Amino acid sequence: MLPKAIGLALAMPLVSDLVHCGGSRRRRGGGQPATGISPQFFFESLPKAVPAANIWIASVKAFSFGAVIALIACHYGLRAKPNTESVSSSITNAVVAAITMVILLDAVYAILFRSVGFP
Repeated sequence: MLPKAIGLALAMPLVSDLVHCGGSRRRRGGGQPATGISPQFFFESLPKAVPAANIWIASVKAFSFGAVIALIACHYGLRAKPNTESVSSSITNAVVAAITMVILLDAVYAILFRSVGFP
């Protein structure tokens, strides 16, 4: 159980950073950026536009969200009985519990880090 939790906790910041960088640049046909900004300019301007504290906070949040999701999934998965009804209800319960815990943890982070980063 612990290797899965550590693996997801480590992978979550990497995946979220890739999604954020890729998702922040909408593309039209042929890979042409919709904004007309070159990728080089985007990555050069990113550190100037986003404070380093926000990047660190996002990485810490992604790591902790990954750990929480993995631990909750393992908790419910290990308690499932070997039949389809039990597995189905365990998956549903794990998803609901993980979403709830991520929202609550995000609220705690919002309170803790409200004075950091953008004014």
